[in-house]
Amino acid sequence: SKLTLKDYLMLAGIIALLVSSFSFFSYVGTYADSMMMRSFSVSGEAKISASPDIAEFDFGVVSEGGQDVAKVQEANSTKMNKVIAFLKEQGIDAKDIKTNNYNLEPRYQYYSCRGGEVCPPATIVGYTIRQNATVKIRDFSKISALLSGVVKNGANNVSQMRFTFDDRDKLLGQVKGEA
Repeated sequence: SKLTLKDYLMLAGIIALLVSSFSFFSYVGTYADSMMMRSFSVSGEAKISASPDIAEFDFGVVSEGGQDVAKVQEANSTKMNKVIAFLKEQGIDAKDIKTNNYNLEPRYQYYSCRGGEVCPPATIVGYTIRQNATVKIRDFSKISALLSGVVKNGANNVSQMRFTFDDRDKLLGQVKGEA
């Protein structure tokens, strides 16, 4: 039997496919081996002991008023400023008092309609302002006096007492150095 040109071309194509497949798999294997040689892992463990150096708590003033937003804001600001002045009088630095939320929201009057009555839309009857701040306390002996003092001076929302570290990054650096 005689081989035709078509047979030779098909044989050449199969050989070319085999050579390119071998080259591809050879390259992938070499690349994978080189990637394995480049990677490494390290693990370590360390512990340090540290006592919290600050206490923090959140406080806020919630003010409700009529439809005059400016009056509600003024009432809220007056109370909040009185609380902040008290904290400063107790030796808290201004940098340790941070406002973290200020929210103005309308209060609505909804109507109850029966049967086939056409109900009027809800109307705004007033506004509520919620202003919250966080205070850092560096002298733990003042915690109780500060908690009761902020309430006496106008805060009507006090929450989330936390004991923590002022410079967490420094402690994390120490732990990483030990590990």
